[in-house]
Amino acid sequence: MLLAALFTVYLVSCSQEQKGPPKPKARPTVSADTTQTTKSKIDIHKAVAVIETAKGAIEVEFFADVAPKTVENFLKNARLEYYNHGKFHRVEPGKLIQAGSRFPIEDTIAIETSERAPVRGILAMAKEEGATVADATQFFICLDTIILDSDYTLFGQVTKGLDVIDSIAVGDQILTIKIREKTRPSPVWQETYVRVKKGQRMVIDAQGAWSPDTQNRICWCGADGIANLPAEEGFLMPGANVGALIAKIDDMVFAVGSRYDNAAPAEGVIFLAMNENPEHNNQAGSLPAQIIIFDE
Repeated sequence: MLLAALFTVYLVSCSQEQKGPPKPKARPTVSADTTQTTKSKIDIHKAVAVIETAKGAIEVEFFADVAPKTVENFLKNARLEYYNHGKFHRVEPGKLIQAGSRFPIEDTIAIETSERAPVRGILAMAKEEGATVADATQFFICLDTIILDSDYTLFGQVTKGLDVIDSIAVGDQILTIKIREKTRPSPVWQETYVRVKKGQRMVIDAQGAWSPDTQNRICWCGADGIANLPAEEGFLMPGANVGALIAKIDDMVFAVGSRYDNAAPAEGVIFLAMNENPEHNNQAGSLPAQIIIFDE
């Protein structure tokens, strides 16, 4: 009998009752500049931006599934070097930092809303309060969970350099923004592949707690508990109990939580299986992992 994890995941609501910061808005400009739209040669679903600052590098991955036009626009701006030597002109300590093009560009872009939440590390396009379009070059990064209206485009998330965004002060420069394609890392754990029938009952026995996600995807979490931050290696995830074991194998992210016994719901759903011996469930990332692929 195979032992595996099955979970239904729902989005962590990190929002807290707190007074929101002033609405991030477009920086006043004095003249327009006509920009030329160029097509990205990098798959926007695999794009990674490295924002180099004097304080260090900030690495960003994008939500191309929910904000494709905004992601493409940001990549275009980076390729055209609009952000090079631009400054973080607005800093709300503990809330957000905002930057944009060093040129006085007045372009706007359509808003792309989603179920994403403005939690720590999220990138969003700035706009005037009440505006029906966003500024095409001004963006901000959340330093913590903030309260925003639903009509903001959240288009990416910091995956490395959270300490850097915390250190940014007004006037700090963006030196460059380099765009590259996401590389496939070496497997974190030894993995084996097993195919099982849809509806077969699966059981997992491991201590831990789940991080929810509304889109029925494999869940993951950052070292400080931020939902949807990809994990580069196995580590303990903060949770309601003692934390769940997490790992990333190639482009797939897996989590192991509390004992769960249910039926596999659909084909193509992937889980992480644990060794059946409880004494081996040491949450150290040292035991073999099994990737379970459900057939019809």
